[in-house]
Amino acid sequence: MLVDISRDDFPVVFVSDAMCRLVGRDRSELLSSRWDFFAGESSDLEDVEAVQKALRGSERCSRCVLSYRSDGSSFWNHIMAEP
Repeated sequence: MLVDISRDDFPVVFVSDAMCRLVGRDRSELLSSRWDFFAGESSDLEDVEAVQKALRGSERCSRCVLSYRSDGSSFWNHIMAEP
């Protein structure tokens, strides 16, 4: 997945077939969505905010975030920001 760091909401601009299958969503649904579309009620907001801060500052970051598929099931998502 690639996001546009020049915009404040960091929209998704590319997503692989594997990511679409992993989260159970169509590419058209994911493109232009916010980068943190996979976060849910039990996701650690500190980790999500750390990634967002790294994107904002064009810094590297690596976090494992509890994420959610479209059917509500969860998985661990290793997020690496490499601006």
